[in-house]
Amino acid sequence: MKIASLLLFTALAGCAAPVRLYDGPAREARDVAHIRPHDIMIHSVDGTELDPDARVERRMIEVLPGERVVRVEWSRAPSAPTHLRSHPRAGAVHYGATRTGVLDRVRRYYAVIEFTANAGHVYEGVWVVPEGAPEGSARQPALRDVTGAR
Repeated sequence: MKIASLLLFTALAGCAAPVRLYDGPAREARDVAHIRPHDIMIHSVDGTELDPDARVERRMIEVLPGERVVRVEWSRAPSAPTHLRSHPRAGAVHYGATRTGVLDRVRRYYAVIEFTANAGHVYEGVWVVPEGAPEGSARQPALRDVTGAR
């Protein structure tokens, strides 16, 4: 019985409804842009914070086409490098850090990614070394257009 319940829960979790960040009824996939968090944790889109469960589950996010601002967050130890540079091919990316309190040993780092979302496209959150960056450069969060891939 426990195995059947676990399988049912897993199946339902994989089919979680997307987070819709626009008003009105659901639209056809060809009329919205989809953001699949994949390897990154998206905190907010256009200033609208995602529900903590949606962040942890890394649920698909639906937005209307246009200019979008996505805030990504992660944790690192204080000794980790905190300076990441924007790269022209990666779009507009801005970085920062906030202290969490617990003796300021753990900080929340964030990147704000500005990009143009196109209708019918799927964007996947990934960590990349920007094209053309010097060898050994830090990876940075990015949104990659994976429309038609797969």
